[in-house]
Amino acid sequence: MSETFSPVLIFEDEDEQALKSEFVRLMAKWRAKYSTYEVCTYIFRELREPTRAFAAAQHWGSDLELLDKIDREINVPKNSNLDSREERLLILKTIYSDINESARERLKALELHAQIEGEIIKQVDKKTTDNTPKQLPVFTFTRYQDD
Repeated sequence: MSETFSPVLIFEDEDEQALKSEFVRLMAKWRAKYSTYEVCTYIFRELREPTRAFAAAQHWGSDLELLDKIDREINVPKNSNLDSREERLLILKTIYSDINESARERLKALELHAQIEGEIIKQVDKKTTDNTPKQLPVFTFTRYQDD
């Protein structure tokens, strides 16, 4: 155990800062979908004494320094290509819930969020071209016999 007091039991072979960093990363990624307890349960699932997740959720979930890091992690633009649908939805949610954004930007983000969720269906132009041939060519094969 470390020399400083920690409300969450951390064993000597574990790195408390690495666990907290993982907590910040996962909370920023999954904040809209999972609770603090579920994220801590995921972090401690393969470690000794996985029941420590409850204490971690209580203390880390109310730690102002960690909460500030989570907010900064959410608001930092990433250079990733945002493959995951959940990441896109989370970014849009932060935009449309930010009161400092313009009303136009918030409305655009909300509309795009609703489209991704399937709540708004974009109307598709029904004009299609008929690419089928009007008349199929007729091929006739004749067999020539050499006499």
